[in-house]
Amino acid sequence: MKCSNPNCRREIEVGVSQCPYCHAPVNYGGNTTIFVGATEEKLTIKDLFKNTFKMPPPNAADNLFAAGTALVTPTPDEMIRNWVRPWFYARVLIIGMIFNVLSYFMLSHFGHVGGMLVFADTFARFLRDRIGKENVIFVSGTDCYGSPIAEGWRKKAESGEISGTLEEFVNSNHEKQKATLNAYGISPNLFAASGLGRSKEIHAEVTDWFLKSLYEKHQLEQLSTMQFFDEKAGVFLNGRQVIGKCPVEGCTSDKAYADECELGHQYMPENLINPVSTLTGETPVMKPVTNWYLKLRDYEKLMQE
Repeated sequence: MKCSNPNCRREIEVGVSQCPYCHAPVNYGGNTTIFVGATEEKLTIKDLFKNTFKMPPPNAADNLFAAGTALVTPTPDEMIRNWVRPWFYARVLIIGMIFNVLSYFMLSHFGHVGGMLVFADTFARFLRDRIGKENVIFVSGTDCYGSPIAEGWRKKAESGEISGTLEEFVNSNHEKQKATLNAYGISPNLFAASGLGRSKEIHAEVTDWFLKSLYEKHQLEQLSTMQFFDEKAGVFLNGRQVIGKCPVEGCTSDKAYADECELGHQYMPENLINPVSTLTGETPVMKPVTNWYLKLRDYEKLMQE
């Protein structure tokens, strides 16, 4: 940037408090303190949220997004001098967090919708407005696989709460999620499901190609690991079919699954304290099971670079 002294106007480093040539104080507009503080890593949480709940002047939020043409896009010097506290973004963050928490606990089938798709839909609408809807494809869908889904279906089926197959249960949840999107005006171009219809076939084709490619390039290996086995039921147990006490020191969670507790602590399955099978209520044993694994360590150096 240039020195703000009209008699100097030499190029100076952004963030300095005075010009090294004429020693005039550098003018960053009405927010010199916060800008210099940010460049010297002295920006505090208080600075970020200080103006969040103050009533802004008319069109203040619009001015934050004024960009795109020479008439409204400021020069680099002007953008620096007009640096303002990010009250608008902080307000959006706070409101979004409150909205997500409330929607997750209070609205049926809206937890993941509120946590992900509201923001994605907002961004998609913004892009459609700026670059044209024909240039934006908003794709999302239902993840139909995983132990929570299978265990949820098993429990509801055993209690008589639902009837039908696992696929019918998944399809029912998918349709409810679609109805929720429609009710709240969220507008993906495609909302499919990884285990239903044509999208299921595409997922299978891509997965088959992906794994075969890794296998042909010798990037997969077979490893045996210990997994919980219910001898009474005669089956290996998935992560949600085992519950016990978290083994992490200081954690008091009594709702710990095979390798992760409800508080987010992770551990090896064999370290779970007092494991119980949710299928039979019996104490499961550990048995070896062999699966294919990606040779991730071969990429460690590349990832570090």
